[in-house]
Amino acid sequence: MNQTDLQQLLDRELKQLPLPRAPEALLSKVLAVTVHQAPAASPSGWLAWPRAWQLVSAAALIALVAGAWSLLQIAHPMDFVWRAVGEAPGRVGGVVQGASEASTLVRVFWEVVLKPVAAYVSVLAIAFGLACALLWTAVERLALGGASER
Repeated sequence: MNQTDLQQLLDRELKQLPLPRAPEALLSKVLAVTVHQAPAASPSGWLAWPRAWQLVSAAALIALVAGAWSLLQIAHPMDFVWRAVGEAPGRVGGVVQGASEASTLVRVFWEVVLKPVAAYVSVLAIAFGLACALLWTAVERLALGGASER
């Protein structure tokens, strides 16, 4: 008797065995236990965090609010009104002017350098991505034996 005949004989014999059954009382016991148990209301979100993390996050929130409050005391809200009028005094005017110059520089760089080649670079990136996916599929099926039918 060779290996294949032995496997076929074993398979035939195992298929003739009856399927194991659970005891009759098991279903009623499981149902009785699950019906009488109410799902426990577990906290979710921030309340589910460990107590130490809750304290750290609350302290961070308090520090953030205190920092924002102190910044509002330093940079008086009237500075923003004066900026809108055109008379921005002090430090806020310099920061706003620097931000305006930086945004102008970025916009010019985009219009002159990046915008003309953006479409070509996008098409090239998509083509390279598809080529890599095709190459990986070929390597996976041929070299790693992924598509074998045996």
